[in-house]
Parts: sequence; structure tokens; C-alpha cells
Amino acid sequence: MPIRYADDYRTAERILLDVARRHTETIMEEARPSLDKMREKYFLSETPSVEPRVYVRLTDNWTELSLRFMSRVHQARALKDAMSRDILDGLNAAHIGIASGTYAIVEVPALEVRTTATS
Repeated sequence: MPIRYADDYRTAERILLDVARRHTETIMEEARPSLDKMREKYFLSETPSVEPRVYVRLTDNWTELSLRFMSRVHQARALKDAMSRDILDGLNAAHIGIASGTYAIVEVPALEVRTTATS
């Protein structure tokens, strides 16, 4: 998600994480026992995290926030839709805009259009 440099990316990050936690709380609870078993079976030193996480990357145009979260395979589209709606509401409430490469033309010179009469 591209966030304008003029906006507070920390607030945007908090919104993303709050929404992700709210929507994936049950999924995380269900996943923990399976991950514990996987850890024992494969002798992993740490149990993989099921918590949502935001990664930040700077570009030449905006701050890019990438949200990682757990999802059930056959419910990913509906989950992303619900989360996206809540994220947009949160960003709008915080007056944080999504950046884009769209350019506004502020001043256009006057155009003179001539037609030639045909007989």
C-alpha cells in the first residue's frame, strides 16, 4: 500500500495491524497448535510467528507498506475485501491518503479551434 511521504506512516501501520489482528484472531488461534507440532517434527528453533506484520519500504514516490497476515485458503478473497474496506475507513478517518502516480494538470493553455467551412 503506497502512503504519501507527507502522511504519518506509523499511523497507517497501526491501522493495518489493528485491522489484520481483528480479522485474523480466530485464524491465529487455530494455527498455533499446528505450528507447534510442525516445530517439534522439523526441529525448528523457533515457532513461526502467526501475528500480522507490516514491512516498510521507501520508494522514490511514497512509503510502501506491505501487510503479511494468515488466512484460510478458501476464504482469502473475502478476508482481503473485508480488511481492505476497514483499512480504507481507518485511513480516511486519520486523513491519510493513498499515494499514486496520478498527475493533475493545473494549468492548460487556451486552445483555439478553427473550422473551415465546406460548401
